[in-house]
Amino acid sequence: MVFMGNSQKSVAYRLKHSHFYEPLPDQHIDSAFLDRIHAFNPGWEVSSRDQTGFEKTFSGLMKIIHPDGKAPPEEIAELLEFAMECRRRVREQILRIDDTFKANEFTYRPLAGGEA
Repeated sequence: MVFMGNSQKSVAYRLKHSHFYEPLPDQHIDSAFLDRIHAFNPGWEVSSRDQTGFEKTFSGLMKIIHPDGKAPPEEIAELLEFAMECRRRVREQILRIDDTFKANEFTYRPLAGGEA
């Protein structure tokens, strides 16, 4: 069983004043039921929307600029950095309207190693 959803309160608030299960329906907030949950994985720790955003933007740019899929490493790095900057802009605007989101630093390492 997986429960997914958004929370209207920050993690810090929940830890100080409440609990993570507060958004669940009242009939699910039962210690016997909750004790049978094997794991709690906060979605905000996974940050997959950022990863998906990078990948889709980069993929689209590659298809437009290099339809054959071949580009020199310098151009690949430039497109990836641009895709990361685009997602960073989205993230910065979200931070202005929702304090449950946290700031992220976006970095990457080339598969061959070395610095980005």
